[in-house]
Amino acid sequence: MTKNTIDKDGVITEEVRYFILSFKGDVQTFSQVVRGHWSVESLHWLLDVVYREDKNQTLDKRAAFNLNAIRKVCLHLLQNMTFPKEKLSYRRKQRYISVHLEDYLPQLFGKRG
Repeated sequence: MTKNTIDKDGVITEEVRYFILSFKGDVQTFSQVVRGHWSVESLHWLLDVVYREDKNQTLDKRAAFNLNAIRKVCLHLLQNMTFPKEKLSYRRKQRYISVHLEDYLPQLFGKRG
């Protein structure tokens, strides 16, 4: 069982999740496994929202693997780049880079100042 307390706009809700499994480890190991699983799910959700990965119909497995790797690298770059506005969606970040490409090329390739 895990408990999650959420405070959204002053409204506090508590979620309780129950798990049925044959896990013989301790609580800390189990919590690490659960957090690891949800971090992977969060990444897959981001890839689907930003790049519509679930609609990808690439038939060649190597090409699909390569496209997935490229998307993950691009997502990592978007997460770590600096923008004039702090809160921009990933799609707006992509659009902003496409318009101001020459300004962002040094950041993309690791050259500073």
